[in-house]
Amino acid sequence: MRFLLLVSILFASAIVSTSQHVIEGSMIGLPHENITLLEYFGDKHAFVDSTRTDGNGWFSIQLKKNTEAGLYSSP
Repeated sequence: MRFLLLVSILFASAIVSTSQHVIEGSMIGLPHENITLLEYFGDKHAFVDSTRTDGNGWFSIQLKKNTEAGLYSSP
């Protein structure tokens, strides 16, 4: 499940690098759960943002316009 989340976030971050600043998706089987977005650099993670899924597992994270393209993950 975490691999699917990581792949989803990586795909979404590629979309973000094309001037969109929203990461959104759906996590099947995870209604009303917290999702944390971390920036990954080397062996370190830095907190970026967090949100909660809705009753269907859908989530959306609005990034700041100055957020750089990069590798992001969830713990």
